[in-house]
Amino acid sequence: MADLDKLETIFFEVLEDLKDYHEDLTLVGGWLSYVYSRFLWNNLRVNPVTTADIDFGIGGGEQKVYSKTIFQILSNRDYTERHPKMDRMYPVVLYKEGTVRIDFITFPEMSEETIEKFVGSQININRIEKFEFILKNRIKVEVKDKKRKKSYVLNCPRPCPRCGQRPCICISEPPGVCPVCGQWPCKCPHKVKIKLRDGKEREIQHMIATSFWSADGRPISAEEFLQSLYGKLPDFFKGEDELRKIWSNPITRKAMLEKLAEAGFGPEELNNLQRMINAEKSDLFDVLEYIAFAIQPITREARVAGAQTKIFHGLDNKQKEFLEFVLSKYIETGVEELDQEKLPDLLTLKYQAISDAEEILGGVDNIRTTFIDFQKYLYEKANG
Repeated sequence: MADLDKLETIFFEVLEDLKDYHEDLTLVGGWLSYVYSRFLWNNLRVNPVTTADIDFGIGGGEQKVYSKTIFQILSNRDYTERHPKMDRMYPVVLYKEGTVRIDFITFPEMSEETIEKFVGSQININRIEKFEFILKNRIKVEVKDKKRKKSYVLNCPRPCPRCGQRPCICISEPPGVCPVCGQWPCKCPHKVKIKLRDGKEREIQHMIATSFWSADGRPISAEEFLQSLYGKLPDFFKGEDELRKIWSNPITRKAMLEKLAEAGFGPEELNNLQRMINAEKSDLFDVLEYIAFAIQPITREARVAGAQTKIFHGLDNKQKEFLEFVLSKYIETGVEELDQEKLPDLLTLKYQAISDAEEILGGVDNIRTTFIDFQKYLYEKANG
């Protein structure tokens, strides 16, 4: 997970983007602990954020009429659209700056018309049984963005619907709905071990609003998805060495990812799985390696650190400087920065113009060769 300062900045940027809609939104999910501790209990001694995702509940009161939907507002700002289903353009899940997922949640009885007028039919909506309970037991909490010197009043679930305190001091059994994630049973992140057909266990954590679908469009559990993926992976590679060989070349890597998507394991599903095994700072290679061979993931930063000597061997200073830039983007974002299609963007970002990059690095063919060849060292198996 990114550092708290960066997450806080993005969190407040999202609040600013949605400022006109706060009255009809309820903050739920992992950010509640941050809001409670910082602005309700004034407890600054803990680091309470449990997930980067930002979740909002819809409903719980009479809906205002807005001139634009949330989708119309956010789609014109720095949000990336990702598709839960590869064969459909909509609905989409929005990611702030391409990294922080924004989810909207409601109860099954919420009308499609209300959602369409408020959020927009283009955004994926998660419906959860009994979710209306938490939307009817809310308090208003003022949160302050000290950097921008702005404040917002948010609807938040009351920590305990009976006594209004957290932890609950009710004598009788407290309500079943979790005050943090807003669900029953509780869906807060917790680790679960799943034994696959190789007899070894894989550890995942359940996360709010993570959905998987079978090839025929049927919703399935995370365990079913994991078992299905494990059973299909031998169709794509027969062993760890073959996976490394495929992944080390952007051409073969892209071809395999496209085939995985056709089999029902597209970017959205793999990114969800990456989050569930707590490997957001790792490469998708590590995700596949963990599921297929039970090899613990390493971070992208650790992968780069272990391969730098071999990557830079025999290169001149200008080539080294370029690859250092590429690797920094890889560590920051992920393996998609190593796609051939990203090369022009990387060159423009680094050198302002591709013509300048050619002059410095020695022509398009040399640049492409340098960009492709170093990747085999990045994914080479470490000695020992």
